[in-house]
Amino acid sequence: MTSLRDVPRLLILRDESLRSLSARGSLLLSLAVFLSGFVAFGLVRAAVYAELREPQAAAGLLGNVYSLNIVPALVYFALIVVPLLISLSNALAGDGLGFTVSRKEYLDWLRVLLPLWGLLFLAAAPVQWLLPQFLVLGDFGISIGLLVLSSLMVFYTIWAAGRLAGVTPPIAGAVVVIACLTLPVLNLLAARPHGALLVLVAAAVLYCWNRLRVHAAGNRVERALEQRIAALEVKLQDAEAQRRTGVMQLQLGRLQAAAVSLGRAVQMRPDMPEYHYDLGRVLEAEGDWQAALERYEAARRLAPDCCQGNVVREAGKGYLHTGAADEAVDLLSSFLKEHGSDPEARYWLAVGLQRTDCPEEMIVQLHTLLEQARSSPRQSRREDREWILRARALVRSSSVVPPAAENPLILRSGYRSRDRNRGRDRYSK
Repeated sequence: MTSLRDVPRLLILRDESLRSLSARGSLLLSLAVFLSGFVAFGLVRAAVYAELREPQAAAGLLGNVYSLNIVPALVYFALIVVPLLISLSNALAGDGLGFTVSRKEYLDWLRVLLPLWGLLFLAAAPVQWLLPQFLVLGDFGISIGLLVLSSLMVFYTIWAAGRLAGVTPPIAGAVVVIACLTLPVLNLLAARPHGALLVLVAAAVLYCWNRLRVHAAGNRVERALEQRIAALEVKLQDAEAQRRTGVMQLQLGRLQAAAVSLGRAVQMRPDMPEYHYDLGRVLEAEGDWQAALERYEAARRLAPDCCQGNVVREAGKGYLHTGAADEAVDLLSSFLKEHGSDPEARYWLAVGLQRTDCPEEMIVQLHTLLEQARSSPRQSRREDREWILRARALVRSSSVVPPAAENPLILRSGYRSRDRNRGRDRYSK
């Protein structure tokens, strides 16, 4: 029901509704809204211009619905426009992702753009009914209703693309303009509806085949882990076996079982920092940040450099999620002195700076993250995709311009700020 309430709020440019739909919206609801709007607008146009068609073309309601070319429209908007918008946004954002589209991005955009376009079709339908006249400029003519629809779709798509991709309005506008150049493809698909149907079926088959491959690969990994877990469970009194079992349970997403195994390992060997760290990871995955922070701090007390120092980053995240932003900033800053290219730590440092009312320093950290992403290898950019996209969105949501913006060298070398209360460096690269 939340998705249903969020859909109409898109028309008043509610960012929170857009975020809610992209994260938790129903894809079936989005498709239903799009098809409803598209069919309503198409039927109104068919009724308004019925006398302009060939007499034998009028075939009643069912004939009109068939002539709407629903399948070509769905293929065009869902399989051509949306991937094109995502890939162009990633490429023009300039943070190293290039012309790429992830499955998560694609579904997030579909859950927003399909219902948004469906609402615009619905809004343009009464305009088409009341104002069926054409605007003629030389040899070019367009109905008022279609002109209103086109204008609304360009405006709202620029807004939605900017929010979803975390890019500026000029970049979003350029992306939408380029996407509009593909309109002849829609005419081509409409002229060959059977071809469009084949494209849709082929896409569905390809998607199912890929999902089956992923599922089969996941099953193979899961079976291998199950065998290893079964072999390890024989050693019930072996702390290391309990720890390895818990880590594999975590990989399988069995958080409760992982917590039990790692809890046993900690009880058997409370002097092992890695056991506390792994148990903290499980508690973090469960959303129990306070308990996770306690485990991370226990690991830090035993070995400050536990797990290659990653325990410092995790403890910083724990403080951030439990409301202690100052402590989080200190820990994450300390971690970045040794691991300056870690995008996850730099993103959470930026969030901590935002919560401690340091927006300019936050922006500098985000720009540093994106600058490092541009120069990193392609494989690293793929692995760090989540933090690149999060950083881009956080930059986009802030109107603050970093003081180093006029000097790109500062962005590349880091930005230092002195904590007035403590008289020492707050953070550094």
